[in-house]
Amino acid sequence: MDALPSIIQKILPVVPAYAVEFAAYLALAAGLWAKLPARWLTLALPAVALLSYALLPQTHQLWWQLLGLVLIPSLWFAVLPRNRWLDLAFVAVMAVVLLSPGFNALYSAPKADALGKAMWVRTGMIVVLYLGKEAGLNFGFWPTREEWRIGAREFLYLLPVIGLVGMLISYWKLPVNPDWAKNVLSGLGMFIGSLWFVALWEEFFFRGLLQRWLGLPVAAVLFGLAHLPFRGFPNWKFALLAMCAGIFYGRAFRAAGSVRAGMVTHALTNATWVFVMGKV
Repeated sequence: MDALPSIIQKILPVVPAYAVEFAAYLALAAGLWAKLPARWLTLALPAVALLSYALLPQTHQLWWQLLGLVLIPSLWFAVLPRNRWLDLAFVAVMAVVLLSPGFNALYSAPKADALGKAMWVRTGMIVVLYLGKEAGLNFGFWPTREEWRIGAREFLYLLPVIGLVGMLISYWKLPVNPDWAKNVLSGLGMFIGSLWFVALWEEFFFRGLLQRWLGLPVAAVLFGLAHLPFRGFPNWKFALLAMCAGIFYGRAFRAAGSVRAGMVTHALTNATWVFVMGKV
């Protein structure tokens, strides 16, 4: 009980900033960003990023660095022509910024680290969809009945593969965590959070873009490599498991022609991971 006031004290100061980002994210889900003309969109994206940043309880001398970063994706397709190499460069720039310590340092307020990531990936998705006008993703927040079916099917195919690979490389030995009742709630929370945040943007970029441009095997390998820093670089065992999972996420995307099917497989995998392991 004594810890509750301390947690609340840490969360309350960042609530206004998260509220702005949540509203921007809901606007993406509702398709409201698509209603803005391109010239207004290039202004609105950095404006919203700066607004949420200004509401954080921290010094803001680095706001100009944040503005400079957000202007890169916001102006990318307005300044540069569309071709495959420049499109790949765009994804690379988004990834480098997201993983860089300097970007994380901009959001140094307690409990604010997720805010920067949410802003950055949301900005990237909006830019690709409405400024780059990338087609063929079938982007959306809620899977159709068929996408649920395909996503669940690929998840069932994935389970024995990732389980066997994990045991062969001694990543886990079952049972990992016997507190199943507690893990059910954790897994449910992970499923909801993954489906509409982590899985959504990772499937958008890795399957919706990279897989269509470079093919499923290359996208799966890149997906695995992106997970090397997880809990200490280089975590090659986790990266190998992520690569295996990426193959089945890619199969779901290919079967449905939609990132939403991959989101289902991805979210189910993350939820099962938490249920079995007892932690992220």
